[in-house]
Amino acid sequence: MILNKKHITLFLYLIITSALVDAQKPISAQDNLNKYWNYRDRLTNYFVKPGPAIGESIVATIRNKNKSSKRGFTAGDQTIDLAWYIGILATEYQLLTQNKQIAESTLRELNYAIMAFDRLDRCEKGEPWNKKRDTLDGFFHRYDVSLEDKPKLFSVVGRNKGLNAKDTWGTRPPGVPTYISGYDSNGKGQNYYSASVSQDQLIHLLMGFVLVYKCLPDTELFFYDNNLRKKNINFNKEAKVRVDRILKYYKNWIIKDPNGKNVERGQNSIMYAFPLATIGYKVNGISYNNMWSQSFLAKKLWGLSRVPNWENDFNSTMALALAALSDSWWDLTPLGLVNSTGYYISLCGKPWDREVFYLLLYQFVNDKKARVYDKNKTLKQIESAPYNGPYYWSQDSILFKCCGLQPGKPSGGWAFPNKFRGTKKEQEGLGKYPSTGNFSGIDYLLLYNLYHLIEQPIPYQRRIYK
Repeated sequence: MILNKKHITLFLYLIITSALVDAQKPISAQDNLNKYWNYRDRLTNYFVKPGPAIGESIVATIRNKNKSSKRGFTAGDQTIDLAWYIGILATEYQLLTQNKQIAESTLRELNYAIMAFDRLDRCEKGEPWNKKRDTLDGFFHRYDVSLEDKPKLFSVVGRNKGLNAKDTWGTRPPGVPTYISGYDSNGKGQNYYSASVSQDQLIHLLMGFVLVYKCLPDTELFFYDNNLRKKNINFNKEAKVRVDRILKYYKNWIIKDPNGKNVERGQNSIMYAFPLATIGYKVNGISYNNMWSQSFLAKKLWGLSRVPNWENDFNSTMALALAALSDSWWDLTPLGLVNSTGYYISLCGKPWDREVFYLLLYQFVNDKKARVYDKNKTLKQIESAPYNGPYYWSQDSILFKCCGLQPGKPSGGWAFPNKFRGTKKEQEGLGKYPSTGNFSGIDYLLLYNLYHLIEQPIPYQRRIYK
């Protein structure tokens, strides 16, 4: 048969229509679960190396930061990322065991992550405190990697799986990590005072340990460590111990260093005393500084934190996390006191699209349903996360050696190291100093697990997708 112009036009139309239909194919629940395990594989092979040594079980914030294979590995406020990592492992354990999946490797990672926190807590003997001994007392450094004499040795081994020096930037699609050979210290020297704990570090760590307390049973669990030594640990109890340790270190809700002086940043948590004490009581059944934390004024101060459109978005993030964990925002109505935590999480989180995460956290931790929870918006956030992982290079498309012209950033706000800690501009790579590189994906991982715990869309099965 001889094809005329009309036949060719129809043929091309069918091809284009078919391609468009395929491109618009709905994302399935299985697609989202597959993406979760792709992110997990990516995390443990390229961003964190589980283990007990310096730098191990610490999550790299950014990888391939400078389009360089020589210096492309950074770790920021390590205890915040560590807290999210702990939360990921705790929720993953519950989901795996609920679905009759083996969870031993998750327990092994969780054990080393908790050990990493203890390592940061043992900080008094060295500079700048120079005490006679280290103590596990709740005062900790927010990072240890940058305090090492040779930070470039920061556990690069074990974070380059399947890569070699030829796998440079541009040889793989955006979001896919490429080879690194060292740690990028950003040219900053050792600053022990700036490394001290602040309230944002503490609050996120409480989130991680509350999720361990919530997700793991109050019994010893068996697993083997990296050296094939048998371990039996009650993770539920270990979480309670660390929540207690952190909260007991406070003196009048001001963070002091080992010499009794206020820490350099974020020392004053008087406004947050009520929810912090409430979290401690929920976990341990112990009152924490009730003379202030349970006073009328402390409760009124906490009520002032539920203000949308904070100029200081860090305050908003801390308040949202504390509200979700403590369930402690109330309104006085003609009918009496009414719990309004879910409503205010939604109101205060919407300016940055953060409410989707914190409403999931709130519902799961407190076994509640929030009427303001928007399942469709939450699912849209999950589906918009790029399969290869979050990243940011440019507002414009960039030419990659591997695959031609590619988007310089993903859509949906995934162009920031942690979507649920960034402003709207930062999420889109439009901040004053945008972070460039491939990001760890801990924001997607914890978001997804909390969503799966609430919605149970399909059976949660462990698989690794290459």
